[in-house]
Amino acid sequence: MWNARSRAQSSRQPTFTSPRHAAKRPWMPALLTLGLGLSLSLSPSSAQTDDGLYEAAPPPDSAFVRLINTAARDVTATLGSAAVSVPSGNPSPYRVVRQGNVVVASGAVRQTLRVAAGRFYSVVVGDGSPRLVEDPDVTNRGRALVVLYNFGEHERVDLRTADGKTTVLEDVKRGLTAQRLVNGVRVTFAVFAAGKAIETFREVELERGAAYSVVVTKTSATLTRNSTLRP
Repeated sequence: MWNARSRAQSSRQPTFTSPRHAAKRPWMPALLTLGLGLSLSLSPSSAQTDDGLYEAAPPPDSAFVRLINTAARDVTATLGSAAVSVPSGNPSPYRVVRQGNVVVASGAVRQTLRVAAGRFYSVVVGDGSPRLVEDPDVTNRGRALVVLYNFGEHERVDLRTADGKTTVLEDVKRGLTAQRLVNGVRVTFAVFAAGKAIETFREVELERGAAYSVVVTKTSATLTRNSTLRP
């Protein structure tokens, strides 16, 4: 089985890049084209990919389901028959489940959720009853997909380059998500709330055809490259 490659950075001040420094960084021209021909949506959904991890296609009745832990503590929940441990503020890898009803149990809360074949889902656990969020897949393998989940206490958050000059995802309201296809580049991201950087992710290598989740909770913000566990 493959595990998700998770990158949860500690809080740091954003890196501000002057035009002189930008000229020395070959990825900056590509970064400045992030807004050209890209898709943007604001909805109670999110975004994923199977990340090319399967040597053979999964069964046609398969759905892909993961957990996102919004609690300030690590959580172990049951997804179907599998026990899944998820660090605070992070998503787990996707698991392949059969379409139809899937039971999720977290603590004393047990809930039955319905999933459809060929779809990606996140189940939000840690605070209250599990909540099902449908995640779109990567539709353009020539781009990287970045998704911002605002599950924190801030009314609105943005995802920008760390210098604040280029906005990737803007004005994502609490409880909602936003998604965008971007170029495959190396970039330092920061999550902004009320005009201030609250978390910085340094030197992120965005690969074409891959999907990345930025999860903002009450206590942290993390960036993870999505992956799927082989059944």
